[in-house]
Amino acid sequence: MACLGENTISAFLGGTLPEARVALVESHLDECADCRRLLRFTAAGPERLEAGADAGGYIVESVLGAGGMGVVYAARDPLLRRRVALKIPLLDPRLSQPFLAEARAMARVSHRNVVTIYRIGELPDLGVFIAMELIEGRTAWQWLLEKPDAAEVARVFLQAAQGLAAVHRAGLIHRDFKPENLLIGADQRVCVSDFGVAQAAAPSGLVLGTPAYMAPEQLRGEAVDERADVFSFCVALSEAMNGARPAAGQALGAGALAGLIRRGLAADRTQRPMMAELIAQLTRETSNRRAG
Repeated sequence: MACLGENTISAFLGGTLPEARVALVESHLDECADCRRLLRFTAAGPERLEAGADAGGYIVESVLGAGGMGVVYAARDPLLRRRVALKIPLLDPRLSQPFLAEARAMARVSHRNVVTIYRIGELPDLGVFIAMELIEGRTAWQWLLEKPDAAEVARVFLQAAQGLAAVHRAGLIHRDFKPENLLIGADQRVCVSDFGVAQAAAPSGLVLGTPAYMAPEQLRGEAVDERADVFSFCVALSEAMNGARPAAGQALGAGALAGLIRRGLAADRTQRPMMAELIAQLTRETSNRRAG
């Protein structure tokens, strides 16, 4: 089992993780010191804001989620009379300024498949916060537990690919694409999220991201481009199609999409397709399945 993500740890601590996964998580924790440290840190938790607290002009309603990277709250903007998601990330001090610079750049990305950032600021004692669009729905990680059919997988991942492509057109890299960072709204709109902390430019030797989804060059701490996101996307897409993350040498099936996924998982990034190729093939898959 790969290292645990924020939502998995939060669900494990909160007692909402499906029983079949609890045993897997416990077994992994027995073997992984890094995840045990993250679990202890998450259990202790960052300082929490109480309901009704004023956080940079936003009124806190409740905690939406928490993990090793921070806390996300549902909050209300009393001036514009809308609800927002308020994220207070836990940052390595070396990342604060690079994070703010790239988050400001990300705030200029406007696409229906990317969560919209409304504001970035700082709070006394708590540091940086991000106010963003509140997506009423669930994560793709939760959706995958329902074992969706191939048509639904193609539909969701096509929107995800379109969102990532918009991020890339802005000259930015997500660096932490995974099902837990993909939101599916009640209206079935799919949005790429949690790019703020993941996009922060990493100082030399500091590796950001989730190891199970990271490209080899990213794991080595080297400079990355959009093909690192292609690798992560193909890991997640293969997981959605096959029910498990791809193992080395695993057969991924036949067909054009399977061939693209194999290329996307290449250790040599020059052999990977660009996101536009994946979008074109997923568009064909969606159209063919709708017609069928």
